[in-house]
Amino acid sequence: MLEKIIILDCGSQVTTLIGRRLREAGIYCEIQPFHKAIDFDGSVKGVIISGSPCSVNDANAPTIDIPAIEEHVPVLGICYGAQFMAKLFGGEVKASGSREYGRAHLSILKNKPLFERIVTVTGKSLAQPSNFLARMGTPMSQLIEACGGLPSDTGKVIGGGSMMGKALMNIEVPICKGSSGVLIMNDKEAKRGKASN
Repeated sequence: MLEKIIILDCGSQVTTLIGRRLREAGIYCEIQPFHKAIDFDGSVKGVIISGSPCSVNDANAPTIDIPAIEEHVPVLGICYGAQFMAKLFGGEVKASGSREYGRAHLSILKNKPLFERIVTVTGKSLAQPSNFLARMGTPMSQLIEACGGLPSDTGKVIGGGSMMGKALMNIEVPICKGSSGVLIMNDKEAKRGKASN
């Protein structure tokens, strides 16, 4: 029987991220609504209660029978789940002046975004491979130019790196939150070899 962790979704923006992190650690998990009864069939080894847009002090806040779950498996609360458990077991949860969930306001300074990433630009034919602290929205072409320009023998430009990157049809693509590297491949590297049996 496959062992698993159940994640009770209370409406968090990061419930699927919690699941992904568990899977990356080699742990099978299932996400289900907080109000759905858990089938403790022996495969469930723990329960995680996710966050919520609600405060535990709201009248309509999600409620979960934690003592009933703890009769079977350990329970971990994350964000709302931790606050709910604290309140359930006699703790006090006070309101904050600001919230981490929902809409956020973005500040722009002199028409430039305030977010930056470290981006590696590399390739065998590149004159000066480098790492850059680049603002979001910076065209990749500017970073390539700062490395000595696009080599004449360029066969392919990969945005994102060699393992998870994608071939770019246009080097004017802006740096975004997923941009971590630019790989300039020469003609020889860019050609696919024939599959061998």
